[in-house]
Amino acid sequence: MKLSKLPIFLLVALSVQAYASDASLQELSIRSGLSRDQLQEFVSACDSNQLSMYFCAWNSEIASEQELHQVVTDKLRDRPKCQSAVTALSK
Repeated sequence: MKLSKLPIFLLVALSVQAYASDASLQELSIRSGLSRDQLQEFVSACDSNQLSMYFCAWNSEIASEQELHQVVTDKLRDRPKCQSAVTALSK
């Protein structure tokens, strides 16, 4: 990667991370039944106690699931012939 493209790459990477954090917190709120504010307190200090560590790990898992889903969706969009095969496997 050329050095001139590095700042753009970093900006995009940080934007994606911020979006993933927001989306994963929203999903975590749905799954846990806790408010986003409560969850934000837990995940803002992952090392503070066992409960915070638990919610940080759960949030990371959800963010990874969302990222994987997005990658698969992008790949299937780029390769329509594969979509029917993947759809058949998921049934």
